[in-house]
Amino acid sequence: MKIKETKIAYIILAVIFLIMILPWLKQGIPVTDDYRHHFSRFWILNEQAGNFNFSEWIPNMYGGWPQFHFYHPMFYVLNIPTILLLNPGDALKLATFLAYIISLLGTFFAGKTLFKNNRIALFGAIAYTLSSHFLFHATVSGALPRLTAIALVPITSALFIKALENKDGKSVAISGIFSAVLFMMHTSVAIPTFIVFAIYAVLNTLQEKSSRSIISGAIVALIILGISAAWVVPLIFEKEYASLPSQNSLESPYIEQTSRTFGIVNENGKFVRSNFFGYSIMALSIIGLFLLKNNRTTYIIKGGLIASVLLYFNFSGLLKFMPFFSTAISGSTTFFIAILVFNAVFLAAAVAEALSVSFKKSYILHLLLVVVIIELYPGISAFSYSWNQAPASDIYNPSAITDAWNFVKELPGNFMVFSSIGICAEAFHEKQEFGFDWVGCPQCVGEKTYKLHNEIWNNFTQGMKDDSLLGYLGVKYYVAPCSFNLNNKLAYSNGAVCVYENEKFTSLIESNAGITDVVFENGLISFTSSSNSKEKATIKANYFKPHWHAYIDGKETEISGAWPEYMAISIPEGEHSIELKYKTNILHIVSWCITFLTAILIFYFMKKDRK
Repeated sequence: MKIKETKIAYIILAVIFLIMILPWLKQGIPVTDDYRHHFSRFWILNEQAGNFNFSEWIPNMYGGWPQFHFYHPMFYVLNIPTILLLNPGDALKLATFLAYIISLLGTFFAGKTLFKNNRIALFGAIAYTLSSHFLFHATVSGALPRLTAIALVPITSALFIKALENKDGKSVAISGIFSAVLFMMHTSVAIPTFIVFAIYAVLNTLQEKSSRSIISGAIVALIILGISAAWVVPLIFEKEYASLPSQNSLESPYIEQTSRTFGIVNENGKFVRSNFFGYSIMALSIIGLFLLKNNRTTYIIKGGLIASVLLYFNFSGLLKFMPFFSTAISGSTTFFIAILVFNAVFLAAAVAEALSVSFKKSYILHLLLVVVIIELYPGISAFSYSWNQAPASDIYNPSAITDAWNFVKELPGNFMVFSSIGICAEAFHEKQEFGFDWVGCPQCVGEKTYKLHNEIWNNFTQGMKDDSLLGYLGVKYYVAPCSFNLNNKLAYSNGAVCVYENEKFTSLIESNAGITDVVFENGLISFTSSSNSKEKATIKANYFKPHWHAYIDGKETEISGAWPEYMAISIPEGEHSIELKYKTNILHIVSWCITFLTAILIFYFMKKDRK
């Protein structure tokens, strides 16, 4: 019995997927900043689900942090079943596998949508998923939301092109939905892609001499903004920045991040990839620009390739004229690479198919398949890690580090910890980790706050720290290798890892009144005050103060500014119960209403269009 061409294509894609996940079948997960960051978020979500205590603001991470406020939410929404059902290590692996599947199947479907040809679709899926830019984000970077966004670019692009060509309501609505998912997955991939989408619309308008493509593109843009309103509206309107103190550096021994290594090695200790496949794609796409006949689809893809190359290299400062690209949420020119590779691989695939038809043999496709087989596993292995061999159920930390964190866990009171070694500290000591675990996100916090924290981290890793400033920001204990004497009071030592006390620590709640019964938990800070006169209390709670409300004995009271990173309230004399609650405000309610209304309208018009 003859096997259908489509089934053969799916079998090939399945084999490639299995080869791609081979390095991931080791135990543990890679040790990179991004994997630690996502591990922490997965752990927090799992904990909240287990206690059925969900809250936007969480005290453990970054010294108090809104879970999704100002960070791309779609990656966590997409992976919520595995986050809730599995341990963070296994959930991270499956999230990576899911991105592989989206890339392979999504790009295959994109090829079939654009060209109605299984061979072109298969070629494009393999070429895109095995491209260096995709594998880098999969295994070297560990930036999983960005990886998943890159995986979504081909199918989203194909649906947008078909929406321009078909101009029917259903195509436009589906394109808008996928584009909104891409936008909420990672804006640094989405915005460059959308800029090229606008160029697609202009090219299609010039080709057809009709404004309907521009109208379709505008409707897609409105759908993107409408569906993502619950996230993007607060992102735009709610940022508040603090005026931060100057930072002085004090000499201290160099702190080595002994467990915070990227571990990117192969057998020769080098980060290597031959990329013959990539060179083949590049050569074929260049040939396609000149020799491939134009139809509606190839015309748009040719123009998209030229535009994305020019934008990638910022030819003649083109990006100065691109709206939103200079904003913090959009990333850099390098993220044009995803849409660039999409255009290149499908132009190359169309050329390979045309040459095969001309020769009446699939020599070109067969030759490229041989190149894939030669390069596939060595290429992926070059992106593998010197992984730890710990069970995937637990992110790896040496017992000396976890013993030190267990000591910190048992210490009474509320304070922050700075762990210069180890991975996902907050998941072990269950105190507030100051925020060094992942400080590379200027778009996630106020710009000045980011600069301050990043500067503190850089100074600390270079052997300089300011105990007064760190104490003011709530850091009471440093966890560091014992081989580096911090010249602070030693609180614990197991011979390998030491815990040092910062005696310049300032309480997370500072007041002349007596403060007892202090609680920091999800969305809530509470304490009891006692004084013989009216006093002031400053409360450490990082960021986004418009969401906080203060209550004294159940009655709301005004919160005043106590910058940086502190709030202040006035406390009457006597004994009082005080609560600060992190609440959703009217802006969030309105933005969620916009999202739901957009979803209802899309459903209505798609149903109407079907009739």
